[in-house]
Amino acid sequence: MISHSTFSTSNNKSFGHGFRFWLVIAFIISLGFFFFMFTYYGDHGLGDSSRIPIGYFKDVKQIDGYQTYIENQQGKQLDIQKFTVNNNKLYAQLTNDNTGKYFYAIWNLKTDKWTLYRTEKDYLLAQNVPLPGTFKDFDKHYTQYWNGWRFWLLP
Repeated sequence: MISHSTFSTSNNKSFGHGFRFWLVIAFIISLGFFFFMFTYYGDHGLGDSSRIPIGYFKDVKQIDGYQTYIENQQGKQLDIQKFTVNNNKLYAQLTNDNTGKYFYAIWNLKTDKWTLYRTEKDYLLAQNVPLPGTFKDFDKHYTQYWNGWRFWLLP
């Protein structure tokens, strides 16, 4: 039979303080991750929606893994297929509209202005634009942005 006197009270106290210390540390870290998840840089979307922050508190969003779009401050949306971000601008190939033509767009993230182009030729005439062949789809950008250390911050 083991008596109660075999466990010293000093060991119990030190164990209690250490356990409490790590419990508090784990709670603080969890709380930090929870609040980070709701910031501009930590919000990756919930449920069927995904998002990638691209700067100036703007983002590219995707719903149901299918519809990728951008939205300006007035709430207007453009559906896009592929895009790239460079020099505070988003360069995008828009999805097929009702007429069956493709369009190109440049979104100045600083000024929140869109410039739309009817053809690839018109788009390429704009100054210092990346070639449409360098555009990537949402999934590639999402993997690139949320990979690495950010992956461990996803809920």
